[in-house]
Amino acid sequence: MEIDLFYVDTTEAIAVEVKTHCTRAKINRFLKHMQNFKVLFPGFADLEVYVGVAALDFTDAAAEYALEKGVILIHVNDDAFVIDKIDKGKLKKF
Repeated sequence: MEIDLFYVDTTEAIAVEVKTHCTRAKINRFLKHMQNFKVLFPGFADLEVYVGVAALDFTDAAAEYALEKGVILIHVNDDAFVIDKIDKGKLKKF
């Protein structure tokens, strides 16, 4: 399993997949891999683990799809990365 960025605090973690071009298929593949996360990394079993996708370009409505799936969306806006706000209750947890 490959996770590009991983943020951890005392009760929560965020696993982020970084792509140049992100598609629905890449989001689905990442979510499928994350289903095994706590089995592969039992040291994080007690944490709420959320997922995010960072990309320069989201194709075929992938950005909207990510938000529908409860994935934190990180994208480029002008010269900075922006994290789209999403209701924490709607975030996908593993």
